[in-house]
Amino acid sequence: TNGPIYEPRRFAGVPLSPATASLLAHGYSATNMMRLNRSLLFDAYSRDIAKLHSRDEDFMEYSTIDQGVVAAPETEPFILRLIILLLMTASCYGVQLLSFRQRMSEEEVRKSAARNDELRAAGRLAAEIAHQLKNPLGIINNAAFSLHRGLKEGRNDFNLQIGIIREEIERSDRIITQLMGYAQLSEGRVEKLDLCEDLDRAIAEVFPPGTTYDIQIHRHYSVNLPGLLMQRNHFSVVLVNVLQNAREALNGRGNIHVHARSPSDGLVEVMIVDDGPGIAADKLDKVFEAYFTTKEKGTGLGLAIVKHNVELYGGDVWVESELGKGARFMIAFPAKTLIKTA
Repeated sequence: TNGPIYEPRRFAGVPLSPATASLLAHGYSATNMMRLNRSLLFDAYSRDIAKLHSRDEDFMEYSTIDQGVVAAPETEPFILRLIILLLMTASCYGVQLLSFRQRMSEEEVRKSAARNDELRAAGRLAAEIAHQLKNPLGIINNAAFSLHRGLKEGRNDFNLQIGIIREEIERSDRIITQLMGYAQLSEGRVEKLDLCEDLDRAIAEVFPPGTTYDIQIHRHYSVNLPGLLMQRNHFSVVLVNVLQNAREALNGRGNIHVHARSPSDGLVEVMIVDDGPGIAADKLDKVFEAYFTTKEKGTGLGLAIVKHNVELYGGDVWVESELGKGARFMIAFPAKTLIKTA
């Protein structure tokens, strides 16, 4: 502007600063015209100018803070970084220590479980040995009883009884050797078995001549039965256990029917039927489970072993029964079978 912006009417009520009043008193020279106008504006709008100045300062402060945040990693003190590094190292060590202790704990649990499994296996082995030896010992006892009665009657021919005793002693020795040594199935000799011959042998083992059982054995064998490719001791265990179970169910008196047939070229069936008290319906599904027994001194392994040996050769075994109507055990084998390896 060419002149001062001051007019008494315009600035009425505006307190002028001493500097502004001094400039007015010295007149309107060209040198102090700009200074006078600036002082007048500051005096008239002092509050507005102060607010603008405050905003500028806040903006500068925030800008400085933002720049400081961005630049923080570059200016971070060495000691702080060292502390963070030590904390991270300690944390990693702690994680590794916890992981190591966890692995040790899991290893102890596994070892404890393995020991428990070994103890359970030893208990099952002992129970199976006791059960397997029970049959030959019973047969030996029957043969000894027959021998004793024959001596009282003055008979001299005891070759049959002595042969049975010797055979059962050998069988007991094989049982102990196989079970204690965990004999592998492949160690046995697979041979072609004559079904009728092995059935007669099993019946003779469970019901030796000279015993006082009032039990009638009825044989129903079909002709021209195919042979079975099995280990003889496995098949014998199946037959002896089922026959022993029928004998105990009859409690010394009754009838047992033994059937052998081949309903088709690829199948052989053995059926052992007794007219004993039968089996309750709620127990039929459990008779082949290990350690399930309804006998006071039973081990619960006989029929479990039967099921295991039958299924070993791809066969099947089941029971049909009603209370008061006896029991019917059905055993089915493929006519030409070998041990299942899987």
